[in-house]
Amino acid sequence: MALTPRTAGRFYLELDGLPCGFLRSVEGGSVKAEVVTEPPGAEHFLKKHLGTAAPEPLVLTFGLSLAPVVYDWIAEAWNGKRSARDGAIVFTDASLQRRKALAFEAALITAVTFPTQDGSSKDPCYLTVTIQPEWTKAQKASGKLTAPAVKAKQWLACNFRVEIDGLDCKRVSKVDAFTVELKAVDQVGDRRDPDVDLKIDFPGLRFTLAESGAATWRRWHEDFVVQGNCDDAHENSGALVVLDPGLQELGRVKFEGLGIHRLDSEKVEASKDAVARVVADLYCERMELAL
Repeated sequence: MALTPRTAGRFYLELDGLPCGFLRSVEGGSVKAEVVTEPPGAEHFLKKHLGTAAPEPLVLTFGLSLAPVVYDWIAEAWNGKRSARDGAIVFTDASLQRRKALAFEAALITAVTFPTQDGSSKDPCYLTVTIQPEWTKAQKASGKLTAPAVKAKQWLACNFRVEIDGLDCKRVSKVDAFTVELKAVDQVGDRRDPDVDLKIDFPGLRFTLAESGAATWRRWHEDFVVQGNCDDAHENSGALVVLDPGLQELGRVKFEGLGIHRLDSEKVEASKDAVARVVADLYCERMELAL
């Protein structure tokens, strides 16, 4: 179960000794040992013992009000240059008195989930970032936290726009959540080489848009899928742009190597009077984060 400020005070992130800001929730990080069952012998009961001990992943959720070093860490990982970071999660009470901390060493980013953008929702948005440390340790902490003044950036699900070369994106009403996974072969040694055998799985994207604005999407689908003109020259580039309530840009996710592979009408119940919409599924070869 994730810890949230409502149930457990507040959580503050530090990276390489630098204060980075408050998190919305924290989950995981405890050291867990593998249970090994020995082959059966003469006894009726199976013998068990502990195997390798390792920390569980840390799952952090946060908005756009942390220090730039956090978003740079994510952006570098998406570019295949992920770095191992030391840090700590500092737990405080409502008055910012330090109560405890969970220190971690050599943490690598293993997954980043970008939330759903939906023009009909005014819910706040948060990134979900999973990191895998080499080791964690619970520590005592005391004293009042002196957090640097960081201007809060309000990020709502309804404030976004989509840009894709050659397509009319004005009627896009929703972009589904997507998760970028960074996988590497397990390594042995004092410190991991974070870039050895790194595999970055950039996920597919799903866009929902009004039927009245889908003409360019249908032409691309006809050419790319039906006619089979699906080489690199017919792929597109684009971006998902995050906006503040005043519609000023907060950041963007850039897309490269976009190819449409499905376009269909959204399911609508017969008894409901709803705007006709279509759903477009695209693959994506590369993404870059600029927040």
